[in-house]
Amino acid sequence: MFDLGHRRIGLISALNRRHYSTQADRYIEFHQRHNLPLDRSILIEGDFTEEAGYDAMHSLMRLPLPPTAVLASNDNIAIGAMKAARALGHRIPEEVSIVGMDDIHAAATASPALTTVAKPKYDIGVTAARILIQRISEPEMTAVQKRKLPCELIVRGSTAAPRTSS
Repeated sequence: MFDLGHRRIGLISALNRRHYSTQADRYIEFHQRHNLPLDRSILIEGDFTEEAGYDAMHSLMRLPLPPTAVLASNDNIAIGAMKAARALGHRIPEEVSIVGMDDIHAAATASPALTTVAKPKYDIGVTAARILIQRISEPEMTAVQKRKLPCELIVRGSTAAPRTSS
């Protein structure tokens, strides 16, 4: 979204969970790296449901200066955010862009179709199985193993450049 021109990007995340805290940390680091002001009022904590996304987006869009784009920790949250934006009269992506994560089936069938980050589910399973087999065959191994696998951005209809003031 940064490459599209968005500078006020909200985040709806389950901030109290380890993986999602890492997302929030990366969000903050991104702002610092690009010298963007960080407004913590556009970081909303919720759970993983569509309802949580709806409630969080409702709060974001009621701010005096709402974000022009929103990142959601998963597609369910993003779909709820889309519903809230529309209920408040905002057009997606003309007035607010929304991105989810996971590429669930509903992301492709949402209206507009949801831009999302697809995780390599098969590769995650294979990697987890290999680590498990290694742990079983080497019980003395105690170090936690972390792997980074490439994700794919699937651009659909929920993102666009922000409107310019005229």
